[in-house]
Amino acid sequence: MPDENFYGDPIKDAEKKFTVEVHNYVMDTVIESMTSRFSNNSELLTDLALLSPIQFLAYKKKLPHQAFKTL
Repeated sequence: MPDENFYGDPIKDAEKKFTVEVHNYVMDTVIESMTSRFSNNSELLTDLALLSPIQFLAYKKKLPHQAFKTL
């Protein structure tokens, strides 16, 4: 298609170039950093999420089987 950019084609639009070269790279780095930082604590974070008042009604009748194992 005529509007498609192929890998290696120079990007002429400055905003699009910024998005591809800077913004997307930074976002990928941030997401990877957060994933690696919090993946070891996923059980604890799940338990802490159960303490949110928003969750109270959802768990009024029964808590999940793994609830508060880490906390």
